[in-house]
Amino acid sequence: SNAQGYTEANFTANSWGYRLGGGNYFAIPEYDFVLDSIFEPVNSNPVTITLASKINMDQPAGAYSTDVDIIAIANPMLILQDISTWGGSVLPGQVVKAKDNRDNKNYTISRLADGRLWFLDNLTLDLTDADVQSNLSATTTNASATSLNYLINGGGSTSDQYAVSGVSTTWSDSYLDPRINIASENLIPDNAPTTGHGNNKTGNYYNYCAASAGSYCYNSDSTSTSNATEDICPKGWRLPTSGLNGEFQSLATASIGPLPSQGYYSDPTLSTTFRNTLSFPFAGYFYSGTTYSWGVSGLFWSSTNADNTIMYNPYINSNEVRPLNSAYRFNGVSVRCIAKRPDVMVTFNANGGTGTMPTQNLGEIGGALATNAFTKAEFMFVGWNTAADGSGTSYTNGAVYTGPSTTLYAQWRELPPSGTFERTFYDAGKSTITVNGNEYYKMQDMSASICSNIGDTETAELADTRDNNIYSIAKLGSYCWMTKNLRLARGTTVTPDDTNTNANWTVPQTDFDNGGWTSPRTKVSSDGEYWYNLCAAAVGKSCGDVGGWTPTYDICPKGWRLPTSTEYNTLTNYVSQFLPVAGGYYYGSGGGSSILESPEIGRWWAKNAWGSLHWYILQYNSSNNALWVNSSDYYNKQNGGYYVRCIAQ
Repeated sequence: SNAQGYTEANFTANSWGYRLGGGNYFAIPEYDFVLDSIFEPVNSNPVTITLASKINMDQPAGAYSTDVDIIAIANPMLILQDISTWGGSVLPGQVVKAKDNRDNKNYTISRLADGRLWFLDNLTLDLTDADVQSNLSATTTNASATSLNYLINGGGSTSDQYAVSGVSTTWSDSYLDPRINIASENLIPDNAPTTGHGNNKTGNYYNYCAASAGSYCYNSDSTSTSNATEDICPKGWRLPTSGLNGEFQSLATASIGPLPSQGYYSDPTLSTTFRNTLSFPFAGYFYSGTTYSWGVSGLFWSSTNADNTIMYNPYINSNEVRPLNSAYRFNGVSVRCIAKRPDVMVTFNANGGTGTMPTQNLGEIGGALATNAFTKAEFMFVGWNTAADGSGTSYTNGAVYTGPSTTLYAQWRELPPSGTFERTFYDAGKSTITVNGNEYYKMQDMSASICSNIGDTETAELADTRDNNIYSIAKLGSYCWMTKNLRLARGTTVTPDDTNTNANWTVPQTDFDNGGWTSPRTKVSSDGEYWYNLCAAAVGKSCGDVGGWTPTYDICPKGWRLPTSTEYNTLTNYVSQFLPVAGGYYYGSGGGSSILESPEIGRWWAKNAWGSLHWYILQYNSSNNALWVNSSDYYNKQNGGYYVRCIAQ
């Protein structure tokens, strides 16, 4: 067909034509033909279809006839507040129009490179209009009735919110009072995007009190650092997040590449590309009654707090894109909205257990899973999985879940017999921690009552919460012992909450030398063994000539302590179960230090002394696989470097 249409002179005789509105005619095809297909017809723009025919008057009467059928299908305007019903139908890159039912204004919407639906126009909601105010409600706006009441009427009662009037176009820089400027609403700034689908209009300027729908109107001396959760976007929409890893940055990354190390993009080509993507005009900002940077740069509010008086507001000019830009909340800034994602709904399945748990609504971005409330006789709950048989994705109890909506199935493990460490900790109601993907009970939860209920020679592995090191332990006779040497890393700070001490203390990083009496010393071997002098083993409490008394505090985990020589004597019949090692010991001499008697001897600190300078030591001899308490060796001094193993209190 003729791309320009037909005139009377060039129209084919004995044919029909049509035109939309005025102008030239086009030939009507013989079969199915769609005159105009648009996703978002605008109600206020009716289209007139005119039909015409060109007849050859020499044609005999009755020899020419045809039927032209026109079918009009109604496609009503999309409503922004109904985004949940139509948003999923918008394809990547597709552009649609939708109406805000608060003021019947139309906005351009598109699914951009990040997969999210964004406004391509700046918001023009006139909050001072009486008709608009009457349409502001929790069903039309992303805000509560309480916040909207403050927005419209002011008069907050708290110390941080004491405005006496509602939103006003009379601008005065304010954190507390909602302010709007609508003077430039329909003006198109200089340097408007050359491509894109938005209207490129300035839109309105809102201070943050207004942009947040009256929910974030704090004094300049407020210490609030929370993010905004309410705003003047339509219901189903909200202000985008910003800052590092925010939604604005995600869009920029998807559109123009990863954020440079300097924290912003500085490239005119990238800036132009991104500005066209968002159809973003350089609307500038409003401050102290004056518009600044109009036609030079643009920015819009986010929901993300940058400081007590500052919120992030992404910034674009001809050369730069700054996702981490921020501004004081009293400034007048543009508003763009992003569609909310569906709430993350989690259904919990007992998977053979008993009890009930309600479906959990984790909101748009997800959150911590509810604590398990199911039980199963003689089984312990070990987490959740997206598949009943555990073949899906696993989540721990209370883990953060970000979607999508799903059903999580309780995972169970049969309980071990009574008298084992695991069963006793479980029966005592103790919780586990995850280390390298495995669940462990905690050293710090050991108690005399737990130990008394454990059978002789039972073993387990527990986690030290101070550094997540895993230690083998065993019930040997009447006591619960560590059967692996303590290896608390140098530089670790211990506290009374996790250690057998009454004050914070930091493990020293000083090696042994001939003088390690009065200060704590440690040594770490190439294969990961740790030695401590007495001052270090006693968390700095037993340093110098302190023989003859027993230290109360030591480096053992809370619930454990250094054993006494008497307790060491009970290990005679449990040598193999104690899992001794013979890595020698450190001793300072001649201005230095050296390791002695390796690999024949292993030595461990006891809690008590046998002389003014000498300490009881548990000694192991690998040649005859024997353990005994050494109370006579000259080298059993406080400046020696020995292993530490602990006994449950």
